[in-house]
This record gives sequence, C-alpha cells and structure tokens, in this order.
Amino acid sequence: MFVAALAVDLDEDGIGEFGTLGELTGVDPLRGYPSQTYLDPPVVSPGLRPTGAHGTAQRSGYCFRLYLPGPDGSWLRVDEDPSQRTADESEVRWCVFAWPVHHEGETTRTFRVDQTGRVSATNERQDASRLGRLDTSDWIEVR
Repeated sequence: MFVAALAVDLDEDGIGEFGTLGELTGVDPLRGYPSQTYLDPPVVSPGLRPTGAHGTAQRSGYCFRLYLPGPDGSWLRVDEDPSQRTADESEVRWCVFAWPVHHEGETTRTFRVDQTGRVSATNERQDASRLGRLDTSDWIEVR
C-alpha cells in the first residue's frame, strides 16, 4: 500500500491540492498549470498509473482507486462530477481503496488508506462499485 500527496497550490490559499494517480505517476498533466506540465520526477511509481475505468490502477494483484469527500460524508471517485465536492475539502481529505484484481464484483480483503496514513482493512466481501459509500469505521487498523 502506498501513501502519497501532491502539494501543489492550485487556488492560491497556501494549501496543496490533491493529486490524482495519473498526476502523481507523471503520466497525466497537472491541473491548474500550463498544458503539458507533468510532475517530474513522479512521486509514485509510473507502474501505478491508472489504466482501468474510473481512474483505477492495478499493481501487485490489487486495484487502486482514489476517492475524494462528497457532500453527504460519502466518498466520490476522482472521476465523478467535480461539482459534487469542494476543492478545500479535497485538499485535506482523501482516501484510496485497494481490492484484489481477481475478484469480479464482490471482493475480499479490501484496504483503505487516508490522508493521515491510517491503513484499515476488512475480510468481509465488498462490492467494488460501492466502495465510496461504505462505512469503514469498523474496519481493522493494520498500520
């Protein structure tokens, strides 16, 4: 599991903006900068660049996807409607879910890491399409 943040001040408030997996791996241009400006060197291995639907990356047998805070306390995929979240919330709160590649639909041993570096997990079966709507408060802290 990885923990990374991109401290780029996109709205001039002195607080860094979140970075997508594509931006952190250096394969997508940085938002808020002139076009074709990439993070160089990348802070996350380019092997974790998103290649799947909804900004999903695959590595070491797991899928990884970034989520940002939604208005109702749920988490929104980074590719979901940006009008549903605020830039200020997204600067300081985020999470990444990781689940096994080989499971279609429901998964087991799902992980979650947030901006504090807290990693939690569950062995209960999860529907990968609903990860952002899960209550993870009872997941076991693993780091």
